[in-house]
Parts: sequence; C-alpha cells; structure tokens
Amino acid sequence: MWYGKNLQRSYKYMMFASKTPTLRIDESDLKCKNGCDYYGNSQWQGYCSKCHREQMQRQRHAEKATSASTLPKPDRKKQDKVIKLTSNSSFSKFEEKRFRQSETQKKAHLLKFSVFKKSNTDGHTQEVSEKKSVEFKIPTIVYETMKRDFQLRFPNLSAHIHREVRQFVTSFIMDVMKNAHILTVDELSERVQRQYQRFMRHMETSPLYAPLDADGRELLIDFVEKHAMSYLHELPSVLFSPSGTEDERCDRVLSERIQQLGWVGERHLDCRLDRTSPACRRLLYRAIAGAHPHF
Repeated sequence: MWYGKNLQRSYKYMMFASKTPTLRIDESDLKCKNGCDYYGNSQWQGYCSKCHREQMQRQRHAEKATSASTLPKPDRKKQDKVIKLTSNSSFSKFEEKRFRQSETQKKAHLLKFSVFKKSNTDGHTQEVSEKKSVEFKIPTIVYETMKRDFQLRFPNLSAHIHREVRQFVTSFIMDVMKNAHILTVDELSERVQRQYQRFMRHMETSPLYAPLDADGRELLIDFVEKHAMSYLHELPSVLFSPSGTEDERCDRVLSERIQQLGWVGERHLDCRLDRTSPACRRLLYRAIAGAHPHF
C-alpha cells in the first residue's frame, strides 16, 4: 500500500532517536597530559590551565639557571666590580653632600655672627649690601606720589601716621606679589580683605588714630587701596590678567570686534536709533560685546 514505505521510514527514525549518543573519540584523549581531572587544550600543549602555568614556570626557572651557569667568569667579575663601584660612588656622593651641607652651615653661622661685629674691612660690608639690594623694592616715585597725595587729602594728620600707612601699603603689595601665583582668585581676594581688616583693627586699637572718626578711617582705607592697587595694576601678570587666565585674550578679542564694528553706522543698518533710551543703549552694548559667536 502507499503508506507502507512511509511507515517503515518513520519506524527507522524512531529507532535511531531512541539510541543514546556516543563519543566518536576517547575521553582520555581530551584529558590533561599530567593525568589530572581537568581537560587539556591544544594551545597549551595538551595541558590544562593550571598545569600549563606550572610547566611554564619550571621552564623559566630552568632557563635562568642555565644562563647563569653559562655566563663567563670575567663577566661576573665585571658585574661585581660595577656593583662595588656604584655603591662606592653613591657613598662618596653622600659624603660629599654631607661635607657641603656642613660647610654651608658653618658659613651661615659665621655670617650671622659677623653681622653684629664691627669690621674695618669694606669688602664684607659691600657684599652684605649687594645681597640686600638684590631684593625687590618698590620704586621711589611710588612713595613720592603717595606722599603728595597724603598731604593733599590729609593735611592735618601727623607724619607718623603717614609712615605707618606707607609701611602697610608696602607690606600689602609684597604679600600680594608673593601669593598671586600660588593662591586662586577667590583665595587671594579673601587674603586681601583680611589685610584691610587687620589695618582697620590696628586703627581702632592704636591711640595714634584716636582723633579720627569712622569716616576718617574709611578714607585712609580708600587711600591704601587706591595706591596699592594702582601699583599692582601696572605690574604685568601679577594681579590683573594673570598668566593662568584668559582675561587678556578675551579683552583683545573684544577690542578687535569693536574695531571691526567701528565703521558700521545707523545708515548702514537702515534704521534710526534712539541713543537717549536706556533699552536701546543696552541692546547696542550687547551687540558690541559680541552676541555673535564667530567674533
């Protein structure tokens, strides 16, 4: 009948499906070469990962031992000699450094005591004066300008107050120059405010400033701020537009944009501008300041 062959074929498939699958290769061929329970890998020369790592370590130790045994004796002597020379040179450098430090300490000790001695030689005094002259000094013209301004604004105050104000301005400028490249802008601003507060407390506690009222002390603080900041502003990259910021570059870009827009007038824009209107002026300043990102 027509279904006889199909029935035999399906019966054959059922027989094959009921059989358990068997490996075509022996399981012992997949095991590690050392005979452990783990399976090996052909990339590891038939070892498992653990045995392969141990085998590589043994090979490296054997190679080091053979290379050390085959090294000629003169080379070994050279190596020992190099080690001795490096140790001796490092020791000699250490001794030389200790000797230089002791010599500098002796010179500093002698120099400290020689300052208080009266010496008839002019050479030593010239050396000391040259060392002192290397330090930074505020130009004399700054003090002269400060003196004239002080006499104009505070004619009734004594010369002693002027001397203290000048000393405070000097210490203030030197402190700012010392910390300008170390502190951030916010930290330096706080330090400046502490300097002003310190001078205010000094004026409140010192009997020299007793005749001054609160307004007079505020005027002295304004005087100090004016002369200190005017001098610091003239110094390049100290307080204003320091080297770590982009203030100078932004100012240059803004000035170039203003120069580029200098030829643009109302007739070019085909409009009438009411320059008396605050809103119109605000829009003009915003346009000049660079609302366009490409300028």
